[in-house]
Amino acid sequence: MSRQLYYKDFAVGQRMESARSQTVEKADTIAFALLYDPQAFHIDEKAAKDTVVGELIASGWHTAAVSMRLKLETDLRHVAGGLLGLGVENLRWPRPTMPGDTLRIVITILEKRLSNSKPGKGIIKYRLETLNQKDELMMEMVTAVIVPVG
Repeated sequence: MSRQLYYKDFAVGQRMESARSQTVEKADTIAFALLYDPQAFHIDEKAAKDTVVGELIASGWHTAAVSMRLKLETDLRHVAGGLLGLGVENLRWPRPTMPGDTLRIVITILEKRLSNSKPGKGIIKYRLETLNQKDELMMEMVTAVIVPVG
């Protein structure tokens, strides 16, 4: 059985990085967008040239989905009982993800507190930064998860 992490195992300022990176392929960009965000600049290279963006880019939601997968490549995957999110406080995409970009994530714990409404549970708030191969910030979100006290 793999190790399990509890509230006491997290500290404000603690950083975690994904164990691997993931390249966003053009075919995956188009396939994701056809299902979930079928705008011209996500699904058709030629049509994208006539849009405000001017070229094919990945949906921000595709970047978020890749980031979620990469989050499970950090120590957060070891939270006892699974990783239950409480919502997103802030989400932004400062630059578009392009087909061919290779993404990785860095998580920084911002705060932690015991839950007032759920005895035996703590709340860990963190910033997730998605970076490309040039270490440019592609996505940033602040969110929180419930963690058992243990």
